[in-house]
Amino acid sequence: MRDSKTSGLQVVTKEEKEPRVKAFIEQHIEKLEGRPDWAPVEFLLVARSPESPVCRALSALAPALAAQKIAVRVVFTAIDTGAFQGDLAASANLLQMATSRIVCDSRLYEAHEQLILDEETCWIGDCMRREPAKRDAYESYTTSSVATAHAAALTFAHLWRAGSATVPISRFMPAIGYKEAQEAGIFSHPHADGENSPPTALTRH
Repeated sequence: MRDSKTSGLQVVTKEEKEPRVKAFIEQHIEKLEGRPDWAPVEFLLVARSPESPVCRALSALAPALAAQKIAVRVVFTAIDTGAFQGDLAASANLLQMATSRIVCDSRLYEAHEQLILDEETCWIGDCMRREPAKRDAYESYTTSSVATAHAAALTFAHLWRAGSATVPISRFMPAIGYKEAQEAGIFSHPHADGENSPPTALTRH
């Protein structure tokens, strides 16, 4: 992973996706080790399905996330369409620890996968119609952009509110289980001016 504050758009091969985003997350976790008073941390993820490389990367890091008391909140978008084939093994650890919801709307395939690590650090993947586990893609890594992370967080908040944790997510995950909770406090406050309309950022490149 580059040391620059923002990498811009990069073409990443399908073989590189999981190790690259895993390294990005690991670097961020290392920075959190010295945080004062063990302040609570929550990573926010929008992913096509548990088969996405970013899900596999987070699942592989589940022990480190647990050690640092990092929570994960996930919105999935492709499970109800038949695109998800049910291979949960590589993401089982993530699914056990994460709070998950699903949004069933094919229009979201024009949006991007995204992972927000804090108020200025995020990863933006390719649009979800491109099946991230199977194709090379454009990705962006940002470590000091409040504007980018804020836009991504707003997108996540809208999708979380629109999500459901009933079927089909329970149909595919009964053996693993998942957590579903009320909206996090950071999303329960009223929208600020200009935040009521659907997000327009983070769609096609």
